[in-house]
Amino acid sequence: MNEFIDGFFLTHNDFEVIKSKDISNLPSIFNKTDRILSFPPDGNICRSDIEHYLDIHYKNQLIGFFKIIDLSFENVIELHGSFSKPQSFLVRSYFNLTEKFILKVRSEWPDHGIKSVIHRDNSKVKSFLSFLNFVETSDNGAYVEYRYTP
Repeated sequence: MNEFIDGFFLTHNDFEVIKSKDISNLPSIFNKTDRILSFPPDGNICRSDIEHYLDIHYKNQLIGFFKIIDLSFENVIELHGSFSKPQSFLVRSYFNLTEKFILKVRSEWPDHGIKSVIHRDNSKVKSFLSFLNFVETSDNGAYVEYRYTP
């Protein structure tokens, strides 16, 4: 996983995704509500050895992140992402960038399932996940799990 993250590079139009150099900057690019949804439960990053962050830049400005959680012990890769610039002219490119990101992760670990877990109140992400071929697989109250189904 570390080799994949260290060498990670993905582009789409004016977007670029690279390994995060300093994850402490990520919460500051979001408003309070989005920060809590992006970094549950309190809006702060809790880093662990199985979590890997990638910065999303738009025209060299940090505007979001992708997070890969290595759950190889379950044969699963968990993906998360958030985007702080919701202008309509960027949304389609962000969808396309995320789709490329998922395909890149899937090609690296073809035998692993891909999932994402979101807060039940995060309605914007529910439709986004549907667009990306994720389906709801479980609901534990506050959080809902989605699985990628290509």
